[in-house]
Amino acid sequence: MKLTKATLKDVFEVQEFVGQQDGLVQHPVHFYNIMIRYFRNTFFIMRDENRIIGFVWGFVSQAEPDVLFLWQIGVAESHRGSGISHQMMEVFIEAARENNCRKVHATVETENIASCKLFEKMRFRNISSGNTLVENGRKAIMNYYGSGTNQVLYEYVVSN
Repeated sequence: MKLTKATLKDVFEVQEFVGQQDGLVQHPVHFYNIMIRYFRNTFFIMRDENRIIGFVWGFVSQAEPDVLFLWQIGVAESHRGSGISHQMMEVFIEAARENNCRKVHATVETENIASCKLFEKMRFRNISSGNTLVENGRKAIMNYYGSGTNQVLYEYVVSN
């Protein structure tokens, strides 16, 4: 297995991979083209031989330049539970350091128990505040994105 930064050659394969993962929102191919073209320093893919088995990506906030926001992480069902997500997150956190970010933020739907457990295991703190509720045992922000889902807002403080 090999973790690398995504390249423009990966655009169609990334889009197809995302569409195959339950619970992930697949965007049009031009979206991945833009994200890889302009945010490739924080867009990583894991391959097993020649096929994608995982990815993690995000971008440095323009409103809060010390925050690297994790947009999406996904692992192929065949490789879940193998530690790939943890390995990808370590590289993502290192990318935060390299981009002079002091924090990594991520939002997770309350139904996504596996991702919540990953972030909590990696010492992300739940910093949900404002219009909150408790769902699946976690404090979450109600309808955070206006899409009807409740989100847990996690934060990791990057050490030097």
